[in-house]
Amino acid sequence: MEGLNDSFNEPDGQGGTKGPEAIRKVRNTDPATYLRVLAAVLPKQVEVEDITPESQLTEEQMLDMVELMKAELERRKKQQDGNTRPVH
Repeated sequence: MEGLNDSFNEPDGQGGTKGPEAIRKVRNTDPATYLRVLAAVLPKQVEVEDITPESQLTEEQMLDMVELMKAELERRKKQQDGNTRPVH
């Protein structure tokens, strides 16, 4: 594996390395191999955990929050309606 890493990072003579150019070449000339290699280096499974504060609430707490939001929207609507005068 170390030899592969050394080859990948070998200088290309223009201030870069040969690895990225090799990847571009395979991607353009042999897409099937490119995708096979890409799939081989990607994780087989990714676990995602929801850690937002909302994810910690019970269903009852969520429903209470929805009711509070509805009440606040209604209050704002009434306030806005009370402050709006028809234009003549």
